[in-house]
Amino acid sequence: MPRFSPIDGRSSLRTWLLTGILVLIVVVAVALILSWPAEKTSPTIASAKMVQTTAAKPAPLRRFLTASVDQDKVRYVEVIIYSEEDFKKVIRSWDEVSEKVRKEFSSRIQGYGVEVEDLKVNRIPENSSIAITCIVTGCIWSTARGYYADMSWLIRPLGLDFVDDHFRETTHSLEWTGKINNTEIRIVVNLPPQNTPYEAWRHPAGHCHAHVWWPK
Repeated sequence: MPRFSPIDGRSSLRTWLLTGILVLIVVVAVALILSWPAEKTSPTIASAKMVQTTAAKPAPLRRFLTASVDQDKVRYVEVIIYSEEDFKKVIRSWDEVSEKVRKEFSSRIQGYGVEVEDLKVNRIPENSSIAITCIVTGCIWSTARGYYADMSWLIRPLGLDFVDDHFRETTHSLEWTGKINNTEIRIVVNLPPQNTPYEAWRHPAGHCHAHVWWPK
């Protein structure tokens, strides 16, 4: 007859007990899960989510920035275009929006050594847009060879560079079109007309990373 040692018996009993305990734990866990009440969203939370969605701030579709050199100053115009729905939100809170736009523009060019005159923000209902207009001074100088303009205030806050971002060079402008933060951007720097394009590092008319020059 086969013989069983006491050790084998204790081992089998221990295994059986552990198995029984594990099965019991699983059964209890399943029972708790099945009896757990479904998560409900309180009316207060649901209302807060609805208000948050409704109050989402208007997002521009396109921005057109134009900086036109006029002797020793720059005439700046920025047109911000919205969807019809977002433009309605802009109109509903116009005082707040216009003041915010003024502050954001002033903050954007702060630290570049320029001055802003006659800053205005206007509504253009015909194409669901607003326009920022002003005169920027302190960025153009007369030199022995001609004129020198620092456009850092215009392109640096947008993370752009005349050379590295391959601005289009013409005989009367530097231009760039692209996307920043999912918004279409077009920038045009209107310059005094020349016989040759404003090319990088060229003279007498040319540009570097953020500066432009031309002859008298």
